[in-house]
Amino acid sequence: MFAALLQKLGIAKEINRKAVLGKGGHDVATSIAEGRAELGTTFISEVLPVKGAKVIGPLPGELHNANTYTGGIHARGASRDGAKALLRTLVGPAARPRWIAAGLEPAFPGA
Repeated sequence: MFAALLQKLGIAKEINRKAVLGKGGHDVATSIAEGRAELGTTFISEVLPVKGAKVIGPLPGELHNANTYTGGIHARGASRDGAKALLRTLVGPAARPRWIAAGLEPAFPGA
């Protein structure tokens, strides 16, 4: 996604000359914290737990990209009622502050 964004902005060639590629979000955040990279892009939730890396915010406007996580229950699950209760707890209003503190945006902010 980010490589395509750099192409769209017309800056891929310049950025790629200096790029330090990571194997995932945690690796990107660690590269920043350890000084191997000056800045990086990954999910906010992957930067927050890494000491020495600082979140400066999401990409602005049309550059912002959000991922949505979905919970599901197997049709023949042995504990469907328990699974439903867990999902209700995870998306309930009491859990919202914890998701936000972990750097995850609620899919339905007003809900």
